[in-house]
Amino acid sequence: MSKLFTGTVISTKMMNTVVVEIEKKFRHPMYRKVIVKHNKYKAHYEGNDIKVGDVVSIRETKPISKTKHFIVVKDVVMLEKPVKVEEKPVVVKATKKTKAAKPKKTIKKSKLKSS
Repeated sequence: MSKLFTGTVISTKMMNTVVVEIEKKFRHPMYRKVIVKHNKYKAHYEGNDIKVGDVVSIRETKPISKTKHFIVVKDVVMLEKPVKVEEKPVVVKATKKTKAAKPKKTIKKSKLKSS
């Protein structure tokens, strides 16, 4: 049975290859803290419609090259182009003015009595 992972594409710079990062979370058996482990796998993909940030499923296959042992099965979530939202200026209403704190007077050493 071949392994099946779901991860995020972090690189598409190589021809017919994408780098997918898999995040595994597990609880430490003794300390009970949740540990996050990241693995990067190179996967074969001949199309060029996958972008960085897309979530894809990869499946283990026979070795395609020295470091490539996975193929992309399907796109789970495709990253869409962000939509620009026009920002409206924020109007701040003036409130009651408060008096500024007066600086404290400092006493010079010459005025202090030495004993």
